[in-house]
Amino acid sequence: MKRLLTVITALTAALFTSEAASDELKSVLKDLDSHIENSHIYVQQKQERIDQLRQKLEGATCSETYDINYGLFEEYQSFRYDSAYFYANRSLELAGQMNDQDKMVRSRCAVVFCYMSSGLFLEAFDEMKKVDARNASLQVKKEYYSLYNRLYYDASDFNDTENWSAEYTRLGTLYADSLMSIVPKESYDYIFAVAQSEIKHWHYSQCIDFYKQLLDEHTVSDHNKAIINSSIGGAYRIIGQNDSAVVYLAKASINDIESATKETTALYRLAEILCETGDADRAYTYIHSAMADADFYNARHRKLSINPLLPIIEQTRLDAITKQRNQMAAITILVAILMLVMVAAAAVIFKQYRKLKRRSMQLREANRIKEEYIGHSFYV
Repeated sequence: MKRLLTVITALTAALFTSEAASDELKSVLKDLDSHIENSHIYVQQKQERIDQLRQKLEGATCSETYDINYGLFEEYQSFRYDSAYFYANRSLELAGQMNDQDKMVRSRCAVVFCYMSSGLFLEAFDEMKKVDARNASLQVKKEYYSLYNRLYYDASDFNDTENWSAEYTRLGTLYADSLMSIVPKESYDYIFAVAQSEIKHWHYSQCIDFYKQLLDEHTVSDHNKAIINSSIGGAYRIIGQNDSAVVYLAKASINDIESATKETTALYRLAEILCETGDADRAYTYIHSAMADADFYNARHRKLSINPLLPIIEQTRLDAITKQRNQMAAITILVAILMLVMVAAAAVIFKQYRKLKRRSMQLREANRIKEEYIGHSFYV
């Protein structure tokens, strides 16, 4: 009896958990749909911040001009490649004029980031070789190691050759180790580097735990939330937990929209899953929105990732529409047949009714004649 109660309790808990997960999935996708529809609001807010920064350039000192230009690079870095590249190079030029080592390292790293984000990995590595961070401050060294770590990891993801991919992962991990050696263990940068290393070495459950720790224990910007949620979603996808993957990729996409990030991966990866699970309409909307973002930013490697998915998703949606139309046609034909059957049945019933009515009248007439005859017999 106790075992039976335990089984019933476990099944009930699983049922409620499943329903709660389903409700969360529906809710977050509905929220994402709303954000996509209103994404222009966040782009407008980004543009207003950029305009305010540009207005500060007039009358600024050399040092202030550098800070403003670097600030403009930061606004553009995941928003628009051409403008980010312009302000990164302008910052590098100003840093050279000031002969400031930290600013030169930081600005050249900004140029590298532009190349990397646009998928120009050879140019990014060539530019990175020019960076000399030996005498840089601790903060700038941290940014340098972090960038090199990401550059190698991104190149590893983009490279289809197994040997080169493994080598890029190895080198990226070395720079992650260098970063972790100069930051506190409880810091955001340390935990993030550990999480990145875990996911690159296929330890998906561990990396999910580290990413969630970052969200729980640290104040995280919308842009960094997008990166973390996208990574969690990707890990869930690999281990086969598609519902959780959809939830976190949708959260990442919302974070990207709120931070007006156009260089992103979450939305097209989400579209791919939804296409596989039968939500063709959403997949179609999301993949075209992702392509529009990649075009806006001019992210070449993102376009290369999205292009193969476009015809698949469009064909899936077309098949779904065709299937729906065929179902509607079948239903229409079935309804027409049923109506014809009902009309025929009504005609038969009406005909039978008329026959019965005639027979009833004949019976009444016969009864009347019979009664008259009987009555006449009595009188005779």
